[in-house]
Amino acid sequence: MRSALLLYSIISFITFTSCSDSASDKPKVKNDSIPEVLAKLNENIADAPSNAENYYIRSKYYFDQNKQFEALEDISHAINLQPKNPLYHFKGGEYLFAIGKTRKCADAMLEAVRIKPDYADAWHRLSELYIIGKDFDSAQWCFKQLEELDPANPKTPFFKGEMYKDIKADTGHAIALFQKATELDATYWQAWLQLGIIFSAKNNPLCLQYFGNVLRNNKNNVEALYARGDFLRRTGKLTYAENDFKFVKQLDPGHYLANYNLGVIYFQQNKLQQAVEEFSMAIEKKEDYAYAWYSRGLCYYQMGNKAAAKKDLEKCLEMDKEHFKNAEVLLKKM
Repeated sequence: MRSALLLYSIISFITFTSCSDSASDKPKVKNDSIPEVLAKLNENIADAPSNAENYYIRSKYYFDQNKQFEALEDISHAINLQPKNPLYHFKGGEYLFAIGKTRKCADAMLEAVRIKPDYADAWHRLSELYIIGKDFDSAQWCFKQLEELDPANPKTPFFKGEMYKDIKADTGHAIALFQKATELDATYWQAWLQLGIIFSAKNNPLCLQYFGNVLRNNKNNVEALYARGDFLRRTGKLTYAENDFKFVKQLDPGHYLANYNLGVIYFQQNKLQQAVEEFSMAIEKKEDYAYAWYSRGLCYYQMGNKAAAKKDLEKCLEMDKEHFKNAEVLLKKM
């Protein structure tokens, strides 16, 4: 199986170069209306069109500007000029990953490790791709290579922990592996975050310590703040939870779940108008979120606005009749 995968990867750069339908061998022409940095990169390519490094450098510029397809076009040129450069295959794979082309990303990473067998970053990305694809055997194969290459790298037990958590549903092994990652690197916040999420699901307050470790290393981490707020709300520490959800809203204005949970807190505190405002914002951000329609309907019912309550509860049932039997019961009372 492994030899077949690696043989297949030999032709991956050919597949990779076809990922951009607009690829052209002509360098970009300088234009006074474009940024100075890009103009200089274009000039370098015009002066040396057979220099693969120039295309590589411009691809990074485009990617940083969220122009993934232009980045892919340039990295394809670089690969055509230097097909044995593992960095170009790796970087191209990262661009493909960013636009959701996971199969082509895997092909690019396989080509990178075929050329450079000790390319740890490419092996790590491959392991992540196999985890996403729920391919346990291939992920294990990657981990075997990584453990031989760099046994002190915290990424290896981290990704292995994700595999046990997501594919095998074995939280015991996952916890041990995430803890190993933090032992190898105490600042590796991704592992602390996963530990926090697992312990929060177990209603274990130790999760607060883990979320705190994330935020010490990454103070604006939205996922950790939201997860901590969710645990605090569920355990009745509403003021602290409210602070976390408000901070999440500042950092990520589109985070509809922060609005929804703030609404729940205000509903629990009988601050019905504030709850309605938060549920309404959640609905504006995600119109098909049935829980927000249901919760706002409850608020309106408590406020005596039966017409608005009826409208929201009916909307909720349009979207999800199975999970909102209480909405049907409440509608019958009106």
